[in-house]
Amino acid sequence: MNTRSSISTILTDPPTGFKEYPGADAGSAAAWDSFISMVRESKPMERERWQHTIRRELREDGLTFTLNPDPSDAAREEELNPIPWIFSAQQWRKIEQGIAQRARVLEAVARDLLGPRTLITRGVIPAELIFSDSRYLHPCISLPPNMGTWLFQYAADIARGPDGQFRVIEDRTQVPSGAGYALESRTIMGRVFPKEIASMQVRRLAPYFRKLRESMLSLYKGQPLEPRVVLMTPGPYNPSYFEHAYLAAYLGYTLVQGNDLLVRNGQLKLKTLEGLQPVDILYRQVDAEYLDPLELKRDSFLGVPGVLGAMREGRVATLNHPGCGLLENAGLLAFLAPLCRQLLGEELLLPSVATWWCGQPKEYRYVLEHLAQLVVKPLHRKWDEPAIDGRFASKLQLSELKRRIESHPQGYVAQEPMSYSSLPTLVGDQIVDRMGSLRSFAFAKPGGDYEVMPGALARSGGAPERGPGPLLLNKGVLKDVWVLDDEVQVHQSLWVDQEPMQRDEWFNGVFTSRSAENLFWVGRIAERVMRQARLVRGMVQMQAGGLEEAARSPELLRMVKLLETYSSCKPSKKEVGLRERVQKCLSGEKEPVGSLQQNLRSLLISAYAVRDIWSQDSWRILTEIEDVGKICSRPHTPPFELEDDFGKLIGHLNAFYGLNAGGMTRESGWSMLMLGRVIEAGMGLCQLLKGMLDAEPDSPVSYAMMEIALEQNESLITYRRHYRTTPKWRSVIDLMTASEMNPRSLAFYLEHANLYLDQLPPPVQPDILQPLMYEIRQIRSRLLTPQASLAYGDDPLGFTKEVTAVLEHISNLVSSAYFSHTSLQARENF
Repeated sequence: MNTRSSISTILTDPPTGFKEYPGADAGSAAAWDSFISMVRESKPMERERWQHTIRRELREDGLTFTLNPDPSDAAREEELNPIPWIFSAQQWRKIEQGIAQRARVLEAVARDLLGPRTLITRGVIPAELIFSDSRYLHPCISLPPNMGTWLFQYAADIARGPDGQFRVIEDRTQVPSGAGYALESRTIMGRVFPKEIASMQVRRLAPYFRKLRESMLSLYKGQPLEPRVVLMTPGPYNPSYFEHAYLAAYLGYTLVQGNDLLVRNGQLKLKTLEGLQPVDILYRQVDAEYLDPLELKRDSFLGVPGVLGAMREGRVATLNHPGCGLLENAGLLAFLAPLCRQLLGEELLLPSVATWWCGQPKEYRYVLEHLAQLVVKPLHRKWDEPAIDGRFASKLQLSELKRRIESHPQGYVAQEPMSYSSLPTLVGDQIVDRMGSLRSFAFAKPGGDYEVMPGALARSGGAPERGPGPLLLNKGVLKDVWVLDDEVQVHQSLWVDQEPMQRDEWFNGVFTSRSAENLFWVGRIAERVMRQARLVRGMVQMQAGGLEEAARSPELLRMVKLLETYSSCKPSKKEVGLRERVQKCLSGEKEPVGSLQQNLRSLLISAYAVRDIWSQDSWRILTEIEDVGKICSRPHTPPFELEDDFGKLIGHLNAFYGLNAGGMTRESGWSMLMLGRVIEAGMGLCQLLKGMLDAEPDSPVSYAMMEIALEQNESLITYRRHYRTTPKWRSVIDLMTASEMNPRSLAFYLEHANLYLDQLPPPVQPDILQPLMYEIRQIRSRLLTPQASLAYGDDPLGFTKEVTAVLEHISNLVSSAYFSHTSLQARENF
């Protein structure tokens, strides 16, 4: 029996492009042949395993998770193709040399344009090209870089033309993104093809990131021996937030947003639970114009007021220098070759795609005469105009484009269309050709040279037979880039130190106020979702004998009413059925506040905002919670048919708690997470007691309600084991309120609320928590008094109001003491 696949290969000859396989050079040909042969001979089951592993890893690592302001919007789905882009050592060496040289040229250009501007005064670069660019930020002129370099990180989008020569399509100097995606692609491919990577001697990426950290610290001109570095992100709604969180966790930097920082006395400070901490290096992923609302974009909420002033004082370094966005001006591509000769005395090794700036008379006439053969784009992003490929434009579009160029020629640049090379790509059971381009990365080293990543972010997409067209690196399928080496690659961790760490070098991680707030709400909302899911599962199990019969059950009616209380669901003005009432609590209506669907979304928003804190396993569980939660809260799915799904949701939530209980360090973030949980659990238990145990103690309904209450509180087995009797009102109340051994009792929750409060750093006002902690101890003491409920007379469960009030007081006081950013400004630690 033939167990091999019938995989076919359709590798067409592109009409104008270059074929990467079979082999762009002799050094990579054997590797290409070996890998493609392995794919051809693989079994269908093996190929399905590759694809399944890649999809699972992308999903579980969070690469495909995106928060959208509109919940109905679909999240971006990234794909990673199993066939890599393979380069020989000699082939990649040419790219390395070209990328490093371009970075040196652009660094020299930035040094001049942001300083003396002699390139403009000597007429080497036209003044109109620079001064009309919105990225020419006047407050950044003569602003010291405080790193010994303006352009610390650089990236270039490159593609191979029909002649086999790589050309640069765009330079990336503002916030060069994509290195995290390249690292994630390699990590996943390392799990799928570990033997192939080892046998082909593929160069590893970890040493690149280790050298990046070392170089950053070496170049910093400040005083601290161990400067504090923070990675600044626009926030979780940014499409690249995954990469920001991934790199922050991988490099060991604190992930921050603009409101996590402030400037005090010329020093950039980080708001933490422990107070204000100085920041030395701001590794920004925010465009420069949004960086400082005092001097740049005044309506920006992403930046930090006064950060440019701190740079002038030499108190903080920003990567890259905020003026470096100017180097992304596409018109500069036309001048880079002569600039390389003038500034470095060298010929440009990695040329730019042919570019014409319309602000020059000769180039202007050429562009107008050849509009139908060129790609034209505006230099100013504020114009919000797309690039137009003249080959595919209509006569009307070309006429309108000509009119716009004639009215303002300095604002347009034209480029020769790029014919991308073709790459073998696995699509189903076929290996087909797809066009590809890549983004290469580099960082500055001491001495003025640049280190180039031995890999890249690559994407493929579009069939060559359809003709060449624009291929953007934010679209298409991801591909790993394998650079072969002449020597066997030895595994090296990112965390390789020259000397062993001493005991006094232990550093306690910090939690920003924003991170602590999100952890607090993760604890609260996860517990809220848990009790909603547990109650619905209980109702599903109750109506196993038939919905109509169960609907007449007073117990079920009470449970539905309790679910409405849990879900903040207002009673409907018209008579609705049991199923509709439950469905409203799960998916909500026009404003699903408090519904299971809304709580799940809030949980994921808070968890994603601190993506850098969770371990890989924790995030995998959160993605499982998201998947099963979508099923449980689906608007048109009958809730009484989802017992298994609600069981899975409860299991995933318990696994999430258990994993973090066993693996999270007992720092302030942990205390906030658990404090949020016990507050919400205590408030939920008070609602459960009031909703289920306010029937007459000796009525037939009360026995059923007591058993349901015990089951909902996960105390039924405990009750049976300790009391060995049918439920009795007094015993049930005692177990769920006063038992110090029961982790699901009010006494236990209050005790641990005090414990977690005591573990938090001292707030701004040192005595603000002491009266509250004393009040908690007093209430807990009354609960532990025998027959405490008798003290409440006609309202035997009146103590639940008192407990709820104090738990709400804890939440409000913690929010004002730790999460109010303004109150932290008075507390400084140096």
